[in-house]
Amino acid sequence: MKKMSQFLMVLIAGSVVFSSCRKNDDEPSSPTPLPENMKWVKKVVAGPNDYYAYTYTGQKQVDSYTSKWTYSPEGPVIQTYKVTYQYENGKVKEAATQSGGKQLFFYKNNQLDRSEFYFPNGEKYADHQYMYNNIKQLTEIIETITEPIEVSQVRTQLFYDSKGNLTKRVNQQKMKGANQFQLTSTLLVEQYDNKYHTVPGDIWGQYLPGLILYRNNPIRIKELLPNGTVDQIVHMSYEYDANGFPTARIQHIEVNGQHKPSIRFDYEY
Repeated sequence: MKKMSQFLMVLIAGSVVFSSCRKNDDEPSSPTPLPENMKWVKKVVAGPNDYYAYTYTGQKQVDSYTSKWTYSPEGPVIQTYKVTYQYENGKVKEAATQSGGKQLFFYKNNQLDRSEFYFPNGEKYADHQYMYNNIKQLTEIIETITEPIEVSQVRTQLFYDSKGNLTKRVNQQKMKGANQFQLTSTLLVEQYDNKYHTVPGDIWGQYLPGLILYRNNPIRIKELLPNGTVDQIVHMSYEYDANGFPTARIQHIEVNGQHKPSIRFDYEY
């Protein structure tokens, strides 16, 4: 693990629901349950050395996550990241990376309350605190770094529509010695299709039981800088099987009105 607040987000390259602590909106209503024939993707492939893969427990919880990608500023160099999860009575208790880093999970009143991160040498990196609305959607996560160098805390706030789809993600950080959080970026999910999203949800690289950020497949995601200007727009389209589950995602990025080349991701079940 790396001493940066987004260290898992970067490594995992990717892409919690429990009990009520706080709200985004006034009394949000529960989304429609997922269908009985719901399936979850096992592998999303862009190329032989560019993919991410999942294994699952018998309860369809993420048992392991593997990401492989080509890093090529001085390369190409093939990188691999893997994390495995341990459960007890359906509750995630520990996550471990292939390098020996650990995340331990703690519960309060039978709900996930916080977690602790440790480097492979056993040194504690940070604490995470989780907060929810009245229908058990994750609405906020705060990271407090044990020995901050510049950034002491990182916060992400999540907002949903009535279907249970993420509509906005606000990222903030607090500098060491400061009293207030500063905005670092905002993500707006502006459009979805009407098919079920089959990729497990994660927040900061954490795959937690019940976490659903996207019930449908996002089509257009706009990323804003702190001053409100557009950093980039991610455009996505999909191919589907006969049951409406995605079999491929075609994605490209728009920067300053310029559309970058598309990348195809094939889904394996």
